Amino acid sequence: MRLLIWNINALAPTVRNFVHAHGGLKGFLCHHEVDIACFQETKLPSLEKLTRDLACVPDYESFWAVSREKKGYSGTVNYVKDDWSPITAEVDCLGSGDEDIDREGLC
Repeated sequence: MRLLIWNINALAPTVRNFVHAHGGLKGFLCHHEVDIACFQETKLPSLEKLTRDLACVPDYESFWAVSREKKGYSGTVNYVKDDWSPITAEVDCLGSGDEDIDREGLC
């Protein structure tokens, strides 16, 4: 299994670089033979700003979290190759009971 974990500090410019270097997100994931990619600090203002190309990458499932408190703050996305898909997934999975952490889109 090849796992990629990356603090990208904003999804939009990172994806532009993927398009330039690899033809898109799928090209980047294939080039690096990534099974699971975990990107932190996506900084999407809301899930409404999510495009089909980002959400629906062929052969991968994606799991998103955005900050409910501060627009464009924090956020994560995980792309999981279909062969490695989880049995279940949920939002705010930390289950810490700490509302500040659960609202920040960290999980």
